[in-house]
Amino acid sequence: TVILTTTLLGLAFTQVLLAIERRFTSWKPPATGGGE
Repeated sequence: TVILTTTLLGLAFTQVLLAIERRFTSWKPPATGGGE
């Protein structure tokens, strides 16, 4: 279904963003407060 596919893509996209954010925060202090 479209909803299921969108949800899976959304979760995968979020994981990628979190991974990239962790790499940036490893050498730069977090600019945003409150991150999962």
